[in-house]
Amino acid sequence: MKYTLDSGRVIEIGDNAIKNLMDACGCSKEEAIDIWLTDHDFIVNQEQEELDKSAKNTGFRAESGKKTSKKPRTVKISAEKVLLFNEIKALLLKSTYFNGTLTENRQLSAKIGKKTFKITITEDRK
Repeated sequence: MKYTLDSGRVIEIGDNAIKNLMDACGCSKEEAIDIWLTDHDFIVNQEQEELDKSAKNTGFRAESGKKTSKKPRTVKISAEKVLLFNEIKALLLKSTYFNGTLTENRQLSAKIGKKTFKITITEDRK
């Protein structure tokens, strides 16, 4: 179906598209044509444009789904993990191979020659 806009431009609209809109919306052929033209940006909906402008002015962005936390994350370390960490640390400090760093209650790293080895201690959550 060919449709002529007020500007004189001729648009080709598929008959199936109009029929599908009529069935889905339960509207007349003229209303379906208006919906199709609006959806494809041939007709500008003033009310929608005003709503878009007011939404932009408020600074609200619907597409941002991330939440930002203002407080730093605090992690509770269990007594059992501290005991295990201290046991492993004591064993490594006695070793002749250990020449590395200890990250408190999290990671042990040792260097043998040019190679670095890391042991990470994690506790499963409930």
